[in-house]
Amino acid sequence: MSKVGKVALNYVVVPLICMTAYYFLIAFSLEIVRSLVGADYLKHDYAIYTIEGAIGIAICFVWFHFCEKFGFHKVPHSAGKPEECVYAVVSALAMLGISALYFMLISKIKSSFITKSMEKYNDMMTVYNPSAFAVAFNVISSCILIPILEEMVFRGIVFEGMLHNGRPVFAVIFSALCFGVMHGQIIQIGYACLAGIALAMVYYISRNLVMSILAHMVFNFLGNGIFVMFDIPQHIGYILSLIEYASILVFIVASVFFLVIRKREKDKKDTGLKIESEGEKG
Repeated sequence: MSKVGKVALNYVVVPLICMTAYYFLIAFSLEIVRSLVGADYLKHDYAIYTIEGAIGIAICFVWFHFCEKFGFHKVPHSAGKPEECVYAVVSALAMLGISALYFMLISKIKSSFITKSMEKYNDMMTVYNPSAFAVAFNVISSCILIPILEEMVFRGIVFEGMLHNGRPVFAVIFSALCFGVMHGQIIQIGYACLAGIALAMVYYISRNLVMSILAHMVFNFLGNGIFVMFDIPQHIGYILSLIEYASILVFIVASVFFLVIRKREKDKKDTGLKIESEGEKG
């Protein structure tokens, strides 16, 4: 396949297939829950997310196994080094800080469209059935299953493919756009794109899918799960917000630091290969 063909495949075809498959999976999960509970199926979002996550993860595992067996792109994954885990958690806190700034900016916009979109977003994020069972499955699905699935799809498949056929900066931006658009809801698209950039950075720097999954889990838990599970006092919320805002700067500095180290290691490796090649010619 030509270079243009590979770029088109990994930047257009594969993302479209992944997004279409994801929407189909959501529709399939909705239909299952609707057939079980009837017209109030949207109030059982925890069940929808659980089915979606479980089926999607199983399909991704099969796909990754297929890719390894037939020599396609292998998705790097491991337990991770301590500094990678810290970086992943810091990135999650930074994403929360960026999201908070995003919502502050959105709230300043005087537009009926934005106001209605915010109302729909708040309605979507509401837990309708506050039973202990619903809360438990809501947290399990939204803070564990969905992050694993979305990282498998958008970092393990989409972003990994883009990395092999273009500059990393383009891969980060385009994969983040795909991740944002996939969320569909107009308010979500904005902060999901920003979060997608950070998650792609975590994956690119660590070269470890487990780290981007960890970052995504922490982001979802501290952004929503903890508030579903507990009644957080206002002063604790302020402290968390301050930590999140401070983490933005830490994340930027850490990202630059790791990127510089990564470039030096790459240059050193390239120099070594060049010397080895010249030695063989001599």
